[in-house]
Amino acid sequence: MHVSLTSALYLVGFVQSVYLLVTTPVHRGRAMLLLFLGTIALLTTDYFIWENNWLSPTTQFWVNRFSHASLPYLLGPSLYLYIRLQTSESFQLTTRHLWHGLPYALGLVAAIFLIPYYLPNYRTATEHWLFPATTWPQLVRGTHLVVYVGLAGQFLWQQRRQPHAQSFGHTLLVLILVLGLGSALVGTGTYLLADAQPAKLHWQQVSALFAVAMTYLLNRLVIEHRFNQLGLSPARGTHSAGNYVALPQQPREVADAHPADSVSNPAEAPLKYQHSALDPTSAFQLFERLETYLATTRAYEDADLTLPQLAQTLSVSANHLSQVINQVGNQPFYELINRHRIEAACQLLSDARQQHLSVLGIGYEVGFRSKSTYYAAFRRERSMTPNAYRKQMNNRL
Repeated sequence: MHVSLTSALYLVGFVQSVYLLVTTPVHRGRAMLLLFLGTIALLTTDYFIWENNWLSPTTQFWVNRFSHASLPYLLGPSLYLYIRLQTSESFQLTTRHLWHGLPYALGLVAAIFLIPYYLPNYRTATEHWLFPATTWPQLVRGTHLVVYVGLAGQFLWQQRRQPHAQSFGHTLLVLILVLGLGSALVGTGTYLLADAQPAKLHWQQVSALFAVAMTYLLNRLVIEHRFNQLGLSPARGTHSAGNYVALPQQPREVADAHPADSVSNPAEAPLKYQHSALDPTSAFQLFERLETYLATTRAYEDADLTLPQLAQTLSVSANHLSQVINQVGNQPFYELINRHRIEAACQLLSDARQQHLSVLGIGYEVGFRSKSTYYAAFRRERSMTPNAYRKQMNNRL
């Protein structure tokens, strides 16, 4: 089998997309990331099969009717919503965001209802598809992606003065958007060169290269954050691999004498762990177990929670767990626990049904023992007081 350069690029894009689909852990923005990656995987698979002539022209024509007619309409919205989730603390996915999927639904419905038209003319339609001229559906799909890339770019531009705008993750987000814009323009351009086959082939290769590069950058972000090689701190309070926007490290504040607030001394961490040789994969897996356990059991609500108790629950030594938290999480134990408490507090503060609870009462509810620790941790995680956060959320209701 002869594999062309274009076909090889599509194959690489498919492999990368499937790898990320399988390895991306559960986190808040995971659904949008999986939707984006899944769409790329399906499209690159279709292109790869077409490039190698594995299907008959007629079969490929019908596959094209139900893939290219609607799938590209998922790329823009999924990438845009994923970026919003990763860079905006207050952004929430609701049912009103379902309208972003309307173009996809219309494209799918159109492909179904046009079957009676294509059936008696499928041979002519197949020939037309194999040697396409510029048609308005291709231009509409390209314009649709350009619009969403523009919206995401505008949002990132508005966020440029935020702390995370100077981070490595934010820079890669911008690069991904640039590649998305280029992919849309180049992909549309291939149809403008329908009668110039050599030039069209080169444009297809560039478009495939853009798709591969976008997926590679997502893969790079996942890997870099997963092993914490850049000292990144997540923007949305979760250390899952898909959550890659990096914030500058904040100064660690010493809390009061609360078991879960002062278990680890950051000043001693470099000396204590300088000879540690934890396996990165095992360390990350244990850290993910810890994060999942805290999220599902809400153990952080126990004001007397200690590191030894948590280690015993996970069937590991306290020293080993402490090393993993410092190495993978890049934070001491008390900051990890307080981060989960702040996330829980934010959910209650933004819930209109919980307005009867006082701000301080919510702090005690999620596991803080004192007001000073609660407010200090909240300022560190959200750069504002709990009162200001509730007021901000109420204004958006």
